[in-house]
Amino acid sequence: NIRTFDSDQRETEGGLDWEIGMDWRPKSYSTVHVATSSSIAETNGTGDAIDQSNVILSWEHFWKERFSTTLNLGYQGSTFPTDSREDKSYLMGVSADYAFRRWLNLGAEYRRSTVDSTDAVFSSDQNIFEVTVDLVL
Repeated sequence: NIRTFDSDQRETEGGLDWEIGMDWRPKSYSTVHVATSSSIAETNGTGDAIDQSNVILSWEHFWKERFSTTLNLGYQGSTFPTDSREDKSYLMGVSADYAFRRWLNLGAEYRRSTVDSTDAVFSSDQNIFEVTVDLVL
């Protein structure tokens, strides 16, 4: 991945984008997913680009044929070339899904994300509660 700019005041950014993931099924009704990645992304206010590294861990478990839960944990480290800003983002989520019928699925999810930044303007905490209804017609 190479990022060039029209302006001669900005340096060309480049690097290797990669993603590696693995699923482990200790039981037929339980899956653990681990993934890591690194990439260059569009900036959101400082620096010329964002160098991001991610680690994600999730566990999906079917307690009954129609009822499952998922736990998600994530971390993202971000640095901003040409700027001293560094961000550390943490994500935690838990969800539950119940398939009432083949065509009707109900779900609930809670997600919490925290961003710790060396630039206080970009630090944040967020809590999201979500209820879903999936209809297949």
